[in-house]
Amino acid sequence: MMSLAMRRGNKPFLELVLTIGITEFNEDRLLALSESAEFYQVCEIIYEKRKEYDKVLFCYWSDTSRIHKVFSYIYHIMDGTYSEDVKTKIRVTCVENIGKLIAINNEDTATLILKAFSEDIEKIVYMLDDQPRTLYSLLQCVYDISKGSEEPDI
Repeated sequence: MMSLAMRRGNKPFLELVLTIGITEFNEDRLLALSESAEFYQVCEIIYEKRKEYDKVLFCYWSDTSRIHKVFSYIYHIMDGTYSEDVKTKIRVTCVENIGKLIAINNEDTATLILKAFSEDIEKIVYMLDDQPRTLYSLLQCVYDISKGSEEPDI
């Protein structure tokens, strides 16, 4: 967990990196320092620059102040003009870490599965087989969302 002093230091350091530019630093060293200091927004900038979008997800998962923004980031990638390889990598990372997404927000995870990962639902069910309450809760959300999106017969 990031200490108060570290959180306070994160913003000025992020502003410095944004002002000076990442090219003025040894990128590998900056990343190592940022990771050890839990400056996830700086890590995110470096990963974005390197096109390591799947690692950006871990920045969101680790940054408690921005954890709920992970869903917006996933949709940004999946709906954007990114290559199919990038989208596949994001999808695989999300499916492999489905428990983290469920822990953040079950309903948002169910919506994400329906909108972007429907081909993986069987794998997700299998992965959650040893967590019956989590699986039931997720499937209930998937059902409720899919039922709510149906048009009523007139």
